[in-house]
Amino acid sequence: MSEGNNRGQNARTKNRADSKLMLPHSAREKLSAAGIYCQPRVSLAHQKSPQRHVLRAVESGGAVREFGHYVAFCEGDGKPIPWLQPLESITANGPHAVIIAPLLIGVEIFRVGHTYELLICRHEARSGQNGKPPYVFSQPVFVGRQGHLSLELWGRDKEVAGEIAPEFFTHGGERNEIPPRFLLTVRAVTKGVTCLGCEKAIFARAAALLVAEAGVPAQNETALEAAR
Repeated sequence: MSEGNNRGQNARTKNRADSKLMLPHSAREKLSAAGIYCQPRVSLAHQKSPQRHVLRAVESGGAVREFGHYVAFCEGDGKPIPWLQPLESITANGPHAVIIAPLLIGVEIFRVGHTYELLICRHEARSGQNGKPPYVFSQPVFVGRQGHLSLELWGRDKEVAGEIAPEFFTHGGERNEIPPRFLLTVRAVTKGVTCLGCEKAIFARAAALLVAEAGVPAQNETALEAAR
């Protein structure tokens, strides 16, 4: 498997500016100083055996008490994608697992205290037309601005982390509903963005584990709604 040319790929990708949360420079500096390394970008790779292009992404990120940044990837219907391999690092809050697929939905959250920014973005490997090289097509699916979750998932309320997500509203005060098929991933990333010293993937799993977990019943939603 070989990586594509990232510089040329970026020039050809549509909506590239919207493929990750556009954080201010000060926020990026604080994340770096805190040792939080989240990688929402995806890259193009070529598989020689099936002669096809796929996407390569890295579930990554973590948190300190004051803020966090995390990204995970799922299928188009919101189901988890088995990792190619887990990643171990000498420090926490960095890369956790490599994901390979022709199509990826990236779910990225940035948190400051109880305030959350959410971007759900669809990424697809596309063939170039008229002799042009293949490229990554990225398109936002959902944008949530200044969402709120009163629970301290990094502290006293950590037992419900992974089972609840922030609430988002439009500029006019109406509810901005997260697409239901992506709620499972958003809840997992909400846990990731409140995970202090995160050392392993929150959402991605080995293929065998995903099969085993498929039979686990869903959590009771009534208790979670009461906790909001």
